[in-house]
Amino acid sequence: MLFRNYICAKLKDKSGNAIITGVVATTILGITIVLVGNGYLSTLKFKARTEQKAALTPILDAVLTSVTKTEFFKETDGVPPNETITAPAFMTRLLGTDGLDVPGGGKLIQFDTNSAALLSEPNAIAKANLCKTASKAPLVPSSKNDPSTFIFCVSLKNTNLASPNTFFGSDAGFAVFKVVLRPVDSSQKDFLTSSTTWGTFVDDPDRQRNFQAEITYSIFWGKKNDSVNSFEKFGITIKDLG
Repeated sequence: MLFRNYICAKLKDKSGNAIITGVVATTILGITIVLVGNGYLSTLKFKARTEQKAALTPILDAVLTSVTKTEFFKETDGVPPNETITAPAFMTRLLGTDGLDVPGGGKLIQFDTNSAALLSEPNAIAKANLCKTASKAPLVPSSKNDPSTFIFCVSLKNTNLASPNTFFGSDAGFAVFKVVLRPVDSSQKDFLTSSTTWGTFVDDPDRQRNFQAEITYSIFWGKKNDSVNSFEKFGITIKDLG
């Protein structure tokens, strides 16, 4: 009798241990699945960000290159750039009548207040508010003695050429540019402490070879009325004019 009770007790102990072991194993398996799942999702997100970054790089380069190839600093039909230039004339020479083509992307067009307002990210809202007036009268040299500096806003228009992961493939987008024309032999100190006058640039007969454009940019794009999926890309670069 005592022996039977001892055996039953042992069986109960083993059964209890088996249940505990099963619960622990199930818990560990569940945690493992969650961790693996989170890791997989993180990998997907990282992959998506990497793919988006890769998609943006050539489009960004195309945007900046297009800006430096425009007519606002070139001779047009043998006529050099104006000694003074008005804001409307500058925007016309920059964008033309139908927008500035960006290969593989779309077009840069006159700043569209309504489109820019769709981006609800705080910094985008602040810059869009500034552009409401700045785009109508961008900063341009008003005399030969003024710095060769241009600040202007444009909107991004998709022409069905852009990937959904790029600036032009989004619901809305706009950009703020500061373009400074500098001699190609400018030193780092010159870039930081001095500026070239508009007259120095205009009066140089070989200006496209002798000058470069220093471009500071902020580009905003994303889904309309979605602050989480509204983005900004900013930076500074040097581009040849030729």
